[in-house]
Amino acid sequence: MKSEYNCGDILFNESNNKPFIHDGEITGDGLGVVIGFAHHRDKLILCRTSGKGNYQVNPSVVHRKATEAEKQWLMNQIAIAKDIPFYSCI
Repeated sequence: MKSEYNCGDILFNESNNKPFIHDGEITGDGLGVVIGFAHHRDKLILCRTSGKGNYQVNPSVVHRKATEAEKQWLMNQIAIAKDIPFYSCI
């Protein structure tokens, strides 16, 4: 189902204080993520979805779009990443 945000919008996840790229969809599990940060053991890992509905963020922790500075930070993280694993593999 379509969410209130558009595909490609960069939203801010307040649970980990990091921006993520939204896929435009919402399910019972949350807002779809294309690329974002997820907890793995004791740190945050930049990861990507491996398919529609695979990587979700609880909508209760997303209240706004990312600022320009947050968007630029995310783009820099993506650009310097040597590898961006699938969410399902972390």
